[in-house]
Amino acid sequence: MPATPDDLFARLTELGISTTTLHHKAAFTYDELAAEVGHLPGVSVKNLFFADAKKKQWLVVTPGERRIDLKKLAGVIGAARRPLVPRSG
Repeated sequence: MPATPDDLFARLTELGISTTTLHHKAAFTYDELAAEVGHLPGVSVKNLFFADAKKKQWLVVTPGERRIDLKKLAGVIGAARRPLVPRSG
């Protein structure tokens, strides 16, 4: 069975890592996220989940305002095909 958020927070507490959780509505673009949490200190990031032709998968985490050239990214990470395709679900 997958871990729950409570499991995660309990484990972080065991490790002596303090957390603060902010619940916000789902954001599908950086602009939507910025409207929700842009007032907070720190860097907002976006998570991009990709798969290539050989079903190899990558999670790319980057500052939210950064534009990503998918053709260049594919070459840098060694993807089997360019451009990469977003993986849904």
